[in-house]
Amino acid sequence: MIDVTSTASTDEDEASEFFTTVTRNLMRAGEEVGVGHHVLRATQFFEFAEMVVGWTRQGDTATVPPLLIEPAAARDIAAELADLAAGAPLNGTAEVAGPRREDFVDMTRRILTARGQHPTLEPAWGFGPFGTDTAGDVLLPDASVRTTSTDLDAWLAAE
Repeated sequence: MIDVTSTASTDEDEASEFFTTVTRNLMRAGEEVGVGHHVLRATQFFEFAEMVVGWTRQGDTATVPPLLIEPAAARDIAAELADLAAGAPLNGTAEVAGPRREDFVDMTRRILTARGQHPTLEPAWGFGPFGTDTAGDVLLPDASVRTTSTDLDAWLAAE
């Protein structure tokens, strides 16, 4: 079973309740039908930048958290998830991330510029799930990460 659920909610409590409920229900349903291998996704995609801007944009300004992330193309993550799901259960966690660290504000600016959009991006913490507890290297993968191949430049060129 592959769980790639997401929510558009930026309310931390609401999002937490959503993911807790969905995961609990999927795990229970999987056990009932004999699923022995659950694959969960939790990484940032390049597409995430435009989602955040959509949540926070007011006129020509958008608030963007100054995160450090190692984002990946959604299609690369899908391929990795398929490989993991088809393989033997790991009885552990496999972390998957993109090939390069990105400053989220800079990445967002580059993506929007490529789309012909030029809003003012204001780096800030404290909205939705983006508090200072997500600062620094908190969202970066550990050394055992499975790394995808498409970097931001290649992704932008393909878009």
